[in-house]
Amino acid sequence: MSTMSIEKRKPQDLQERADTAATPDIPVVVPRGDIHETANDVVLVLDMPGVDAGSVDVTLEQDLLTVSGRSVLSAPAGFNLAYQEYVPTGFRREFRLSTEVDREQIHAQVKDGVLTLTLPKVEQSKPRKIAVNQG
Repeated sequence: MSTMSIEKRKPQDLQERADTAATPDIPVVVPRGDIHETANDVVLVLDMPGVDAGSVDVTLEQDLLTVSGRSVLSAPAGFNLAYQEYVPTGFRREFRLSTEVDREQIHAQVKDGVLTLTLPKVEQSKPRKIAVNQG
């Protein structure tokens, strides 16, 4: 990727094609994110600016977790749009889950364009303390 400033980049310079079904007028990008692991969970935090709970979809088919969404852009109430730098954007990213994830307990929450997925670990894969007896 070039080092030019974000303001001067064209939308196509910022995107990674994630889906061949993307329409020409709506770019589809791979959302950037972080993965954190705790003793009990794996947490995925994905940046999806402009996405709300009604425009994001999380599906699980076998071991493939798919996150997709579309930004919702609108002018604030009482204002007319005079200039727009951002275009509606589609998001899509896939994750292959290991057998350590409890698929029935996955939780998703979106707030301010940030999607947080909590993937609880199955009991067998959680760390545990093993008592050591004096011999």
